[in-house]
Amino acid sequence: MKNLKNLAGVKILSKDEQKSINGGWVPPPGGSCPVGTCQFYENGPCRREDPNLCI
Repeated sequence: MKNLKNLAGVKILSKDEQKSINGGWVPPPGGSCPVGTCQFYENGPCRREDPNLCI
Protein backbone atom coordinates (compact mmCIF):
# COMPACT_ATOMS: atom_id res chain seq x y z
CA MET A 1 0.00 0.00 0.00
CA LYS A 2 2.83 2.40 0.77
CA ASN A 3 4.20 2.00 -2.76
CA LEU A 4 0.77 2.56 -4.30
CA LYS A 5 0.27 5.82 -2.41
CA ASN A 6 3.48 7.16 -3.95
CA LEU A 7 2.25 6.72 -7.54
CA ALA A 8 1.01 9.89 -9.24
CA GLY A 9 -2.78 10.19 -9.35
CA VAL A 10 -3.48 7.19 -7.10
CA LYS A 11 -6.26 7.48 -4.53
CA ILE A 12 -6.78 4.78 -1.91
CA LEU A 13 -10.51 4.00 -1.82
CA SER A 14 -12.55 3.73 1.37
CA LYS A 15 -14.43 0.51 2.11
CA ASP A 16 -17.71 2.17 1.00
CA GLU A 17 -16.14 3.33 -2.29
CA GLN A 18 -14.82 -0.16 -2.93
CA LYS A 19 -18.25 -1.68 -2.31
CA SER A 20 -19.97 0.71 -4.72
CA ILE A 21 -17.48 -0.10 -7.49
CA ASN A 22 -17.90 -3.84 -6.98
CA GLY A 23 -21.66 -3.45 -6.88
CA GLY A 24 -21.84 -4.47 -3.24
CA TRP A 25 -24.36 -1.83 -2.18
CA VAL A 26 -28.09 -2.34 -2.65
CA PRO A 27 -30.38 0.55 -1.70
CA PRO A 28 -32.91 -0.10 1.07
CA PRO A 29 -36.58 -0.65 0.12
CA GLY A 30 -37.93 2.61 -1.30
CA GLY A 31 -34.38 3.98 -1.59
CA SER A 32 -32.40 4.81 -4.69
CA CYS A 33 -28.85 4.49 -5.95
CA PRO A 34 -26.41 7.41 -5.61
CA VAL A 35 -26.08 9.92 -8.45
CA GLY A 36 -24.14 8.45 -11.35
CA THR A 37 -25.23 4.89 -10.59
CA CYS A 38 -28.33 2.80 -11.27
CA GLN A 39 -29.69 -0.71 -10.91
CA PHE A 40 -29.46 -3.07 -13.85
CA TYR A 41 -32.24 -5.24 -12.45
CA GLU A 42 -34.87 -4.89 -9.72
CA ASN A 43 -33.39 -5.18 -6.21
CA GLY A 44 -29.91 -5.48 -7.75
CA PRO A 45 -26.78 -3.65 -6.64
CA CYS A 46 -25.99 -0.10 -7.76
CA ARG A 47 -23.58 0.02 -10.69
CA ARG A 48 -22.07 2.77 -12.82
CA GLU A 49 -24.80 4.37 -14.90
CA ASP A 50 -25.32 2.93 -18.38
CA PRO A 51 -28.43 4.18 -20.26
CA ASN A 52 -28.69 0.85 -22.09
CA LEU A 53 -28.83 -1.19 -18.88
CA CYS A 54 -30.48 1.03 -16.26
CA ILE A 55 -34.06 0.27 -15.24
